[in-house]
Amino acid sequence: MKTYVGIVRDHSGSMNIRANAAMKDYNLLIAGIRGSANIIHNIFVTVVECGVGYLGGVQVKEVNKPIAQVSDLTRYVADGSRTPLWESVWQTIDQLECAGSTVADRYIEESSAFLVEVITDGQNNVNSITGSALAARIRKLQATDRWTFVFRVPVGYKREILNIGVPDENIMEWEQTTAALVRSSEQNVQATQSYFTQRSLGRTSTSKFYTNLSDVSITEVKSELKDITHEIQTEAVWSADDGAAVREFCENHFGEYVIGCAYYQLMKIEKVQPQKKIIIKHKKSGKYYAGAAARTMLGLPDEEIRVHPGDHAQYDIYIQSTSVNRKLVANTKIVYWKGH
Repeated sequence: MKTYVGIVRDHSGSMNIRANAAMKDYNLLIAGIRGSANIIHNIFVTVVECGVGYLGGVQVKEVNKPIAQVSDLTRYVADGSRTPLWESVWQTIDQLECAGSTVADRYIEESSAFLVEVITDGQNNVNSITGSALAARIRKLQATDRWTFVFRVPVGYKREILNIGVPDENIMEWEQTTAALVRSSEQNVQATQSYFTQRSLGRTSTSKFYTNLSDVSITEVKSELKDITHEIQTEAVWSADDGAAVREFCENHFGEYVIGCAYYQLMKIEKVQPQKKIIIKHKKSGKYYAGAAARTMLGLPDEEIRVHPGDHAQYDIYIQSTSVNRKLVANTKIVYWKGH
C-alpha cells in the first residue's frame, strides 16, 4: 500500500512572526506521518515552499521521498514578498502525479492514494495559475476517489478554498496568532493520523478530514436523533476521580455499572468500534440526543476508526464504553443511560 503526501508550506513574509510555531507545525506533522508508516504501508512525502525569497517564488524541497528519510526542520525562513498559493498547489500535484508514471508504479492506479496538505496565513495573490484552472484540476482528481486536499487558512478565507472545489470538512480556519497555529497543529496531526487509519482499512480518500459538528444545526439534530435528556444521569469527573476506573466510578455515583450504559466525553483521540453508540449534547440547551444518525453526522464509517475531538462548536460528544477498567479523565463528564 502506498500513500503519496504533498505538503505546501507558506514562507511568505507574514509568517515570519510565527516562524518557530510554523517549524514546529511541520515537524509535528512529519512525526505523525512517520508514526503511521509500517512494513506494508509505504508513505512518500513531497514538500513545496510557497512564497520564497525576494520574488516570492515556489520551491520544491522534497520529491516523493520515503517518510523515514524526511528530516525535521531546524530553521524556518519566511521572507517572501508574495503568496503564489495556487501555483504551489499546482506544482505539488505535478510532483505527485509523476510518482505513477513508471512501470514499477503502475499499481498506483488501483491501490495508492494522494494527500495534499496546505498551510497558509494568507491568500493567493499571484495569477500565474488561475483559481478556475486549479479548481478544474482538483475536481478531476477528487473524482478518482484517490485524492484528498486539505487546507488550513485564516478565518474568513474558507469560501475561497471552497470555490476551488475542496470539501468543506477538509478546510480548517485559524486565527492569525501563534497560539491558534499551535492549536491547529495539534488538530491537524490528529486528523492526519485518522486519515492514515482509514487508509489502513483500504480507503483512498475522504471529504471529512476534519471530523466535526460545527456546521450541523440543532434543527438537524432534533429531526434525526432522539431526545434522551430525561432518560439519563450525568456526573462530573473531578480531580479526585482522575484515573478512576469507569466501573468503580459508576458504582459510586449511579449505584451500579452495567456494561454499555456509561458514555465518556470525547476529549482525546479514541478508537471507536462500529457497534459503539454516540450521544450528542447541545451545550446551549443542555439536552442530550442519540440515534444511529449520530455516526453519520460525525462522518464516521461503519467500521473501527480513530476519532479526534475536532471542532464540535455547540456540541459535546460522548462515546459508549464497553470496558470495566477505562481510566477516566478529570474535568470531563460521564453520561449513564439505562434506557437504550
